[in-house]
Amino acid sequence: MPISSQLNFINEFATLESEDEDAVKSSHALDLLAEIYAAEKQQNDKAVKAYDLLASKYDPIRANYWAYLKDQLSQGQVAA
Repeated sequence: MPISSQLNFINEFATLESEDEDAVKSSHALDLLAEIYAAEKQQNDKAVKAYDLLASKYDPIRANYWAYLKDQLSQGQVAA
């Protein structure tokens, strides 16, 4: 079963569709959402947005890691 089948569940904890401050309740869910968009949905623009949110607001301690994953997207690689 592909992980994208869990998208509705994940969207209960993190979504990119809303500009609401409370749209992200879990940084882990946002990370998983970015992985789904990058690997299975081929929506790199949404994955980049998720990684930017993680780096700037929800997990700035690991900003270099999120930048690395974002860079992998731009190179056409998907980091697992």
